Amino acid sequence: MFFGNKSLQNRLIWQTTLDNRTELDFIRSQTVQFVPSLLINGTTLLEGQLAIMSDVYYHELGIDPGPVGHFYSELRKSFKRIFDNNSRVAVVTPTGETKLIPNTSITASAAEWVNRKKGRLKQLKDGPVEFTVVKRPD
Repeated sequence: MFFGNKSLQNRLIWQTTLDNRTELDFIRSQTVQFVPSLLINGTTLLEGQLAIMSDVYYHELGIDPGPVGHFYSELRKSFKRIFDNNSRVAVVTPTGETKLIPNTSITASAAEWVNRKKGRLKQLKDGPVEFTVVKRPD
């Protein structure tokens, strides 16, 4: 799913891939990609994502990345209202050390689900890494 802003690009720009599929030209359309979290089999919650490309990709096409970056920041702020400010996503390393994952957020209901029901929090369905939720350090 993509969020667009008509003040950045009045219309979506499409491209044909090498295997002859038509897909959105994410950079030229100056959109923000949103991938919602996905619950698998009621036991594993896969991470969601809100993203834009790195500035260098916009510069290569002669596009100022500032406006799409600002649009992305505004969308992030709107999503932050639903996040749990008291919880952080972390990973426990093989040595037992808990490391906070930067630039991640979790809703209160997802944090409760992970901690109370022992749900699994992962980036990839078959990936070996599982995350945990910890209280935000003071």
